[in-house]
Amino acid sequence: MELESVLAYLEAHPLLGLAAGLVLAALVAIVAITAIKRSLEAEQDVLKRRLDTLWHEMDDVRMQRPTDGGESEIDAPPAKQASRSRGAPSSNAAISVERFNHEKAVYEGIWAVTWALHDRVGVFLRAVEAGENASDSRLSARNAALEARAKTNALRPFYDEQLDDLLSRLIDAEIKAHLAACQYLDYRQSEPGTSIDSYRETFRLQHDGEAREVVSQLVATIRRRLQPLQ
Repeated sequence: MELESVLAYLEAHPLLGLAAGLVLAALVAIVAITAIKRSLEAEQDVLKRRLDTLWHEMDDVRMQRPTDGGESEIDAPPAKQASRSRGAPSSNAAISVERFNHEKAVYEGIWAVTWALHDRVGVFLRAVEAGENASDSRLSARNAALEARAKTNALRPFYDEQLDDLLSRLIDAEIKAHLAACQYLDYRQSEPGTSIDSYRETFRLQHDGEAREVVSQLVATIRRRLQPLQ
């Protein structure tokens, strides 16, 4: 009877019924929002725990990376670990590793183009002396010289004057050898009776003498430069 009375009252007062319905809907919405909020908070807690775990794992990986001595903290001998713990702060070690990697990348870039230049010029000179078709190796050697010049110019601010001098000498020697071989080849084809021994002696002297010596000095200098950083 009480429920029927309430329903009858609401039918007699429709606005009041609408208001009651809105209140009920608001309560349902509040309950639903509260439940969603709790669910999101729980998911955030789970995500935070996962992120914390990930950071710990990354820290462990960093500890196992090579240090400035080329060994990980875990793999290093106990005496060496103790000396590191008594030594400079870990930030200094990180700077040393970063410096080593930076200089090593510079030297790798330098060595790649200079050795390619020395090798390709050598291939061209051997083809010239053997009387073989040297058009492809001639162009390859020329392109290698251009690439070496561009690469060393781009990296010049990142290496010292000694390396700069060696690289300039090496590139100049290889270019002179290449030009002398081109003249030797051109004269041999266009003027067979012309004496061209001087051109052959020039490219031999530049490539097998000057350039080879500078390559050896370059290798020794790069090794010396990297050793204190290891």
